[in-house]
Amino acid sequence: MEPGRVVELHLFLTLAFLGDISQALDSASDFSYLGSSFSLEPSGGENSMEVLLRYRVLSSSPCPAASKGLCGVLNCTSPSQQGAQGSSPSPGWCQAQGEVVARTDRSSTLQLSSSGCCWSQSVAPRLQFVLPMRVELGVRSDTGSPNSPPQAALLPPVRLPRNCATSFSLGVSDREGDVVRCRYGQRAQAECTLCSRQAFLQLDEELCMLWYTGGAAQGSYAVELIVEDYPRAAVTLTHTQGTRTIPPYSSTGAPLSSTPLHFTVTVERESSECTLGLARPGFTEPTPANGETVSVLPYDEVAFTISAVSSDMVSDIVVLGPPGLVLSKLWEGQRAGVRVVSANVSWTGTSRKDPRSRPICFSASTKRFQSEPRCIWIAQQRTTEPPPGTVLQCLEERMKLFLPRTALPQIGESDLQLIDPACNITGNSTHFLLDIPLTGCGTRIQEEDSYLVLVNVVSSRVSSQAPGAVITRIPSLRFPLACRFKAGGQVTGEVSVPQGPKDEAFGKFTFDIKFRRELPAAVGAARVGDVDKMDTPFELDPSKPLYLQVNASCNITGVELVVESCWTSETKNTTRSGDSSFIDQGCMATGGKVQLVLDELNEKIYQINLTSLIPARIVPEVYIHCSVKLCMAMSGETRCPSLCPSRSSSESSSRSSLLRQSLESSLFTVSAGPIRLGINSTITDTVHPLSYSPLSSSSSVPSSSAEVPNRVGIAVGVVLGAVVLLIVGLLLIKTFLGIRNRRKLGHYRLQE
Repeated sequence: MEPGRVVELHLFLTLAFLGDISQALDSASDFSYLGSSFSLEPSGGENSMEVLLRYRVLSSSPCPAASKGLCGVLNCTSPSQQGAQGSSPSPGWCQAQGEVVARTDRSSTLQLSSSGCCWSQSVAPRLQFVLPMRVELGVRSDTGSPNSPPQAALLPPVRLPRNCATSFSLGVSDREGDVVRCRYGQRAQAECTLCSRQAFLQLDEELCMLWYTGGAAQGSYAVELIVEDYPRAAVTLTHTQGTRTIPPYSSTGAPLSSTPLHFTVTVERESSECTLGLARPGFTEPTPANGETVSVLPYDEVAFTISAVSSDMVSDIVVLGPPGLVLSKLWEGQRAGVRVVSANVSWTGTSRKDPRSRPICFSASTKRFQSEPRCIWIAQQRTTEPPPGTVLQCLEERMKLFLPRTALPQIGESDLQLIDPACNITGNSTHFLLDIPLTGCGTRIQEEDSYLVLVNVVSSRVSSQAPGAVITRIPSLRFPLACRFKAGGQVTGEVSVPQGPKDEAFGKFTFDIKFRRELPAAVGAARVGDVDKMDTPFELDPSKPLYLQVNASCNITGVELVVESCWTSETKNTTRSGDSSFIDQGCMATGGKVQLVLDELNEKIYQINLTSLIPARIVPEVYIHCSVKLCMAMSGETRCPSLCPSRSSSESSSRSSLLRQSLESSLFTVSAGPIRLGINSTITDTVHPLSYSPLSSSSSVPSSSAEVPNRVGIAVGVVLGAVVLLIVGLLLIKTFLGIRNRRKLGHYRLQE
């Protein structure tokens, strides 16, 4: 089999829709379609690959049976689960979600194609819909995990007043931090059936936002989009048939993945007021911000409140989310004399088999109008196996955990607690000992499939502080314990140890980057000044080396700065291209381009031969970007292991083992520039967070600062020098003319 082979799975064999799109399908799968979104999860064995296709779908009322609708179209593995319902737009709608397991070998590309009948009568009567998906398979070189396509949330049916220009985010996410783009489906590629681009609906492909410009005729309109992702830097995909390298993002390059996103926009009657919070409902605190990410571990509980205000009575709050989501009844309150209507939302995760990202989307409505739609993401952290020597016993009345002390160096029993902090944790010289009753110490009981699961959580102890006292933070540790009991006596235990990123463990931290023409005499020397833009050029003598200094400031001791990658670009855009990297995965470029001259915990200084990276005759100026993070050694070592893999397989294996015992933060990008090959000038820098999967978009973005020499003095000196030269020139001219005049005068006098 060739490495470039494409595997096509036609989940529903009705691709003849291109010939007669009005042809009716099997009535068992007919339903009134309003839109859908998808995610793909790899979950197979060693010799074969199972892909788990998860779908979310909206249908017009009456709702199809659990085994019909999109479940019938896709031949789903188990009946779909019913979710939220709503009454507007008429005749109402309902949500369903489920999954399909497809088996294929580990070839290079997977293509799924399905179609069904039909779009809702309010959109396009008896017109089929088509669902194309294409995913590059294989394990990624940058993450070490199988590639997965971007995810798109399923919005509630969008309703807009006819006269109110509005924009809203489409709610897309990519766990690998790839570049995500949204575009309209193309008829030539069999990506749509309506294939209509309404003039009043403008799509921002880069931001994945839709703009309604106003003035449309009342009615419902279908939007058929394709969501694609592209790597920020070249990535190699490895599968059983070989490898394949995907180049970094470009406007003409091929994407890693393409997935469909369908929804409807209903234009309703005009509103006397377009501002959100008046006639149209608007969200207020403590409602989560759009795009916010909540990081969870297996069996974690997620809870938040949605609050909305309007001059009319808010009568409904609709929430679309994963199975098991609980929405409370509406309740009212007052804030500054304004009536606020709220609802509480809660959801409890299950085992580590959950997908790592789940969207929750919501909107608020009055009898006449709807708020903007918002979406947040529940991102499940990666977990790793517990340290060697960890034992969890699931007994009839209690669970017992034996945890090696080497897993938590410099932490004692008094630093840890269970859900109920009153329960004590004991230990001996080698292990922490946790004796947890199944009906005490805060142990929770929940159901998962046919199992009864009892869950408790080991975490850092929260100490009480006097009012106004400064709160000091120790590393934030948290991992759940679960005993799963099944009818018939089968018992299993599970300890889920978080495998970064866990930014909360590092307290308050910042990164910055600056350039130097000379190696600083003292590490951490004070700066001349700070600026907050990236527009002032830094000019460098081409014969001199450039010193790149990267710093991290953290209020937790023992934390190390890790510079993962550094690269150049001709603009402020942080996208990597070609061979622009001079540090990659911790490895420095060869050939004398870069050398590490200072390696401290919180500071790294690199000597760079800039002319080998940017020939001045080709590139006039460049910016430098570095991907950085924090690391905390959890294995008793004083330093985290180097990212750059060792040539020795035994050392590489040892490094991998150490990495599993290290805690790492999210990845951030620090940038500075531009640099020009010239003479003395200045430097400025800024910090941009990477779009990761990150896991907590609510975290503050690290600040930055830079060294700025005084350009005013240089400018004044240049001007004064020019004035002096002008005066000297004038004096010389005057002197020369005077000599000539004197000679002429003498000549005349001699003639007399």
